[in-house]
Amino acid sequence: MQPQLSIGALRRSPRSGHFGGSPYLNAALGADDYVKSPPALTLRIHGKLITLHAREIYVNALKDDSEAEKILEWLKGEINEAWEKRGEIEPKFESRPAAKMMEILKLLPRPTAGNVAKRLARSSRCRPLKG
Repeated sequence: MQPQLSIGALRRSPRSGHFGGSPYLNAALGADDYVKSPPALTLRIHGKLITLHAREIYVNALKDDSEAEKILEWLKGEINEAWEKRGEIEPKFESRPAAKMMEILKLLPRPTAGNVAKRLARSSRCRPLKG
């Protein structure tokens, strides 16, 4: 089982109900998922899912404690920077819009008959048909 990091002591803002600067961190880092109540945000960074709750942080697929410490130090820096610059940052209370499948598919190169024939020929180790 992969080690999972869970730490406490994230400060919660009594007026907004959000943990210490979560809307600012959401704006600064562009969280993939943001939940207002209970406050939580999820980041997809460096092949990891990092989820921040009011009193816990979860990171998936950690290799070891050293990697966990590096991620925590980076995250601590990002949280502190967002909090220090909160006067300059427009807080964001929504998640990033989800990618739409058709938009992604339109970006992919479209196969032509010639490309398909060449790929089939390579995959079956045959000479390409001419014509």
